[in-house]
Amino acid sequence: MNTQDSPFRAMAFVGMSLLSQSLLAAPPIPMTEAQLAAIQADAATRAPAAEAKAAEAQATLKTDLENSATATKAAAAFLVQNDLPAVKPDAPAAEGKPLDVKPGPDDTVVSCDGAIYFDPEERVLVYLKNVKVKTPDFNMTGRIDELKVFFAEKEIDEKDKEKAAKADDKKDKGGFGAGPGSKVGKAERVVATGAIVVEATPKEGEDALKASGAIFTYNVKTDEGTISGGWPWFTKGAMYMKSLKPDNLLRIHPKQNSMDTPGGGWEMAGPTEGLKDPKDPKEKKNH
Repeated sequence: MNTQDSPFRAMAFVGMSLLSQSLLAAPPIPMTEAQLAAIQADAATRAPAAEAKAAEAQATLKTDLENSATATKAAAAFLVQNDLPAVKPDAPAAEGKPLDVKPGPDDTVVSCDGAIYFDPEERVLVYLKNVKVKTPDFNMTGRIDELKVFFAEKEIDEKDKEKAAKADDKKDKGGFGAGPGSKVGKAERVVATGAIVVEATPKEGEDALKASGAIFTYNVKTDEGTISGGWPWFTKGAMYMKSLKPDNLLRIHPKQNSMDTPGGGWEMAGPTEGLKDPKDPKEKKNH
């Protein structure tokens, strides 16, 4: 996946904005009950749906293999009954090998130990169990139980609507991002749950930024990122900010270069050197 248009590229701005934060620009606006409920709804697990699909696929495969074995026995019996020569089996296939390909320097790599599940109706792509995300701008590690990418509904013009209607008539729903009948647009929201650690890739000579929480979200459309659940914290070098109560929430607006904490109960500390104004005569006297 190339990061130029990836939702993970947008998520990188969340970390980058934290790099430049020190004091809040304005009093925080409390989050509404609807906003908090939306975060919890996005964070709700999709594992049961993925497991159901996997079980369905396994059952289908089992049925196909059983039907194949039955057909093979029937064919062998037919040859014997009609005194026909048996067909010589083909030479065994060579042992398979994994695809040998390396990601490019600008690619985003997402790996997981569990299933990958895409629901075209809900327009959500789900990665399960021990998910890892590696991009040129940041890495997501820790214990990520589930990573979800939500897509907007695809905006289509009149010509595409006609093609979509024909595809629907043929009952061709299309796969992920496939065909004129696909309703999947651009990535809209990214949600990770577990015990997530996000680490921004530092520039040369700079300290790395790390942030952690139980739920990490980024909404591309509204330019709003949140770190919540557990005991959220972030560090950069000797500076840190940590929640003093569980299930607190830190909100970031990367493009506005702002952040706030809608709920109280935080501690922030670090060297004051970076807060001094070199143009201030009092500061010059002290040097």
